[in-house]
This record gives sequence, structure tokens and C-alpha cells, in this order.
Amino acid sequence: MELEVETEGREWMRRRLEEKLQAEANRHGGVFPPERTQSAPSAAEPMPLRTAFGPVALSVWHGRNPADGR
Repeated sequence: MELEVETEGREWMRRRLEEKLQAEANRHGGVFPPERTQSAPSAAEPMPLRTAFGPVALSVWHGRNPADGR
């Protein structure tokens, strides 16, 4: 019974961590807006992370900022 409860707790924590990390990634989404231009391409890409609670998959914007090219 302990193992079952521990497994459920880990899954709950993993899902909670994934939600919080995705919210933080979305909060920073304005730095790399989802607009696609030839000089400044950006795209949402999967970003897998290994955590103490198990694997977490995030979708983060990756690319260049049109304002400063970084």
C-alpha cells in the first residue's frame, strides 16, 4: 500500500511541477513572440526535462527576438 501511495504522490507532484514550469515558460513567451519572419524565425519546441518526480515535457518558444536579433 505504501508503494502505491508513493507512486500516486510522485505522479501528482510531477503533473503539478509540469503545470508550474509551463506557466513560467508561457509567462516569458513575450520575449520571443510566435511571429514567424524570415529574419527572425521562432517556433514552439518541445523541451523535455528530467526531474526528481519523473520526466516533464514543456512547450517553449525558441528563436530570435525581432527587436534585437538575440
